[in-house]
Amino acid sequence: HNTSQPGFTAGSGTAVFNGNLTVPSSSKRFDLGDGEVLVEGDFLVGSGSQFNVLSGELVVNGTTTVNGTFNGDDGITSYYGEITIGSGGVLNLGTGIINFNASTSIGDNGTVNFGSGEVNFGNDVF
Repeated sequence: HNTSQPGFTAGSGTAVFNGNLTVPSSSKRFDLGDGEVLVEGDFLVGSGSQFNVLSGELVVNGTTTVNGTFNGDDGITSYYGEITIGSGGVLNLGTGIINFNASTSIGDNGTVNFGSGEVNFGNDVF
């Protein structure tokens, strides 16, 4: 994952965001390593930016909007709120695990690519 403007890297440990987590537009990048990121509010990946779950765990309790690129490489991602993949947005799953739980909807304006990873649906997905 090369980018001209690296953003933030989370290694081991746990980071809790009691509000929203935004990876702003304009080529920013957030790499989640072996740690855990818990987002109690909303989660936004801005246009032209990336969020990479390399090997850790991401839990989002609020609304998720992907206008950039979300890569669930080898980690675990759990969504508990509505998910919108915006126009030009991409959600990729490599060999990781993505859990779509209750009250989850996926917008059809972007692209979703599932690789060899595991996808779990805990309730209706529409």
